[in-house]
Amino acid sequence: FKPPEELSALVVMELLYYYALAHQDSFDVRWIKKGTVSDSLIQPLAERLVQEEYGQLNVLGGCRVKEVSLEKST
Repeated sequence: FKPPEELSALVVMELLYYYALAHQDSFDVRWIKKGTVSDSLIQPLAERLVQEEYGQLNVLGGCRVKEVSLEKST
């Protein structure tokens, strides 16, 4: 097997067709019809998390998570 970055676009499209489209009955998948993954999933989740934490949570877009700490700071 090759790493994904070494695959051609044609091979990727063939794999997508074979695994996702030709065998849709084999998967429990819903495709997003409107908007992006960010607009449909990530943004509403981030807004809900911020509301539930009463502003004590910061959600930063375009950032990599380096560490998650569940310890309460004093």
